[in-house]
Amino acid sequence: MKHNKFVIALEGIDGTGKSTQCHKLYEVLSDEGIKCRQLTFSLEHLNRDMMQTIKGYYEEKDESGYQKFEYAAVVYEQAKTYFEALISNDEHEIIIADRYIYSLMLLLKMSYPKAKFTSTLYEVLVNWLPAPDLLFYLNIDAETAWKRIGLRGEKPRKMETFESVTKSLDVFPSIIETASCETLNVDASSSADDIHNFIVGTTKNVIAEYISRKRLI
Repeated sequence: MKHNKFVIALEGIDGTGKSTQCHKLYEVLSDEGIKCRQLTFSLEHLNRDMMQTIKGYYEEKDESGYQKFEYAAVVYEQAKTYFEALISNDEHEIIIADRYIYSLMLLLKMSYPKAKFTSTLYEVLVNWLPAPDLLFYLNIDAETAWKRIGLRGEKPRKMETFESVTKSLDVFPSIIETASCETLNVDASSSADDIHNFIVGTTKNVIAEYISRKRLI
């Protein structure tokens, strides 16, 4: 698809600090006058009243049917959010994505590991949405990620149990390998400041090259 945005995506399992680093990167770029927009993978995009009504219907018949519908709705809403941001004519030239289509594929594979439709849906997403211009993959061991999740003081969500975190680490690398873009592996067990400095430094250099190329066109 054609678009006029520069997409930076941060990926990784839960507990790697993606959201923190995305927000810090957004603040640094904004303070320097770079017009950017932050997108976050979140279930909050869904119409919760609508989903509760649908859940009530499925609970009377087939709970698994509701789960499939919910995941399909999550994928659709997230893809729609990214798509609309990419084709918009607003002033935000840089998009910083806290998760991208690779996390959507992870969600599907973790939920339905043997289902053939997950690969088909992923192919649709890859063809519908462009690969990021710059992809940071925050890598971490399961135990460290689990400890960080626990420090939040919140009840772990389905994908945040130790079992899910461990399985995610087994599945995610193969998904990231399919990305047809520059991918930088980041040691997420490092200090937050070290990660921040690396991401910001790399991003600034890449954006400078991007702006220079645009001026030559």
